[in-house]
Amino acid sequence: MIKPYKVISSNIEAGAKTKVDDMIASGEFSCQQIANFIMNNCDMYISQMSVNRYKRMHFIVDDNFDSQLTMFEDI
Repeated sequence: MIKPYKVISSNIEAGAKTKVDDMIASGEFSCQQIANFIMNNCDMYISQMSVNRYKRMHFIVDDNFDSQLTMFEDI
């Protein structure tokens, strides 16, 4: 049986989601570090692959800001 992956945007509280989005956008944290943050602060298991999937689906590289990641909605 295939285990469904967690969707960050609908499974964690707004404050933690904002922190996760900031961590991703900064480019200073690995997907594993972000997954660890979610597991330690939100009482849920999430894999680094789920974080990576969320990152690929919701962020792009913004060339105007020295290759910083930006959420799609912000452009």
